[in-house]
Amino acid sequence: EEIIERANGDRRSEGLITSLLAPLIAMNGDFDRARDLSRQAKLILDDLGSTVLAASTSQESSVVEMLAQRPQAAEGQLRADFETLTGMGERYLLSTIAGQLARAVYAQGRLDEAMELTRAAEELSDEDDVASQAFWRSVRARVLAHEGKLDEGMELAREAVDILTTTDILARRAEALIDLAEILDTAGRGNDARNALDDAIALLDQKEHLVGLERARDALARVGEPAP
Repeated sequence: EEIIERANGDRRSEGLITSLLAPLIAMNGDFDRARDLSRQAKLILDDLGSTVLAASTSQESSVVEMLAQRPQAAEGQLRADFETLTGMGERYLLSTIAGQLARAVYAQGRLDEAMELTRAAEELSDEDDVASQAFWRSVRARVLAHEGKLDEGMELAREAVDILTTTDILARRAEALIDLAEILDTAGRGNDARNALDDAIALLDQKEHLVGLERARDALARVGEPAP
């Protein structure tokens, strides 16, 4: 908020920072304000012209909707940007958006489509694009687990966690751990699932991510007993 004030008429900076602020506000559970910020950012950047920056605000606005448990709304925003960026020939941001889109589609139960989107994200992702590399792995891991391929799912989910371990993307690291915990619990490895969730909770607490903390603790309370 202080940086936005210091932007002092620099509309591009104002739009970018406002877009980034929206998911932080959503982490506190104020989804209405977060949506207003996302809309404001989009309007500012669109007004500056058809740019990659204006066509990628769904990276942040979709986080708001996913935290608000509205994956359909997140999907709509991501698809619009995906199509625009594809038309521009842009690939670097497109890979991240493809991974986020896969997650939004997965959350609506469309597993086959989510798997296809992970393939698109994998193809688009550069090796050093850690966020994209982790996104597609986490989603594909959960699809594989639903198909009964628990070992493959656990391997991919662990890869996603490992990729993010050296980064400071705390919320995404926690998300990857929660995804891993879900698969571990399905496999009857309750103790390992609890350990993963404990690690996620520590990261979310460090981030002061109130919505994430509540959901991670709920997930921890639902973990079953270890398989005999």
